[in-house]
Amino acid sequence: PIISCDIHPLTNLRELRHLVHELKLSEEQKNAWIRHWISEGLAGLEAHLARDTGCLFSIDSDAHAPGQLDFLSYGAERAEAAGIEPERIVNTWPIDRLLDWANG
Repeated sequence: PIISCDIHPLTNLRELRHLVHELKLSEEQKNAWIRHWISEGLAGLEAHLARDTGCLFSIDSDAHAPGQLDFLSYGAERAEAAGIEPERIVNTWPIDRLLDWANG
């Protein structure tokens, strides 16, 4: 099974600039806002659908700018909180296993 969730507006540069320039949020406040809405947007999905239906996972940052590469840690935190075992996260696999699966 494949499940996709998109909270793309949270990494949209126009919206992030609005938070900083118009609303005058600090970097820490902006990141707290992002974490809150990612958490809200994904609440329960991994635990109730993806995990329980046997999905495999790939964690990435969905970065659209160098400063967003740190978002990878949010995905890792969500996987850990949802109880996703590392063996179900494809980008933790040894390259040979990953290639066999991808070519399978």
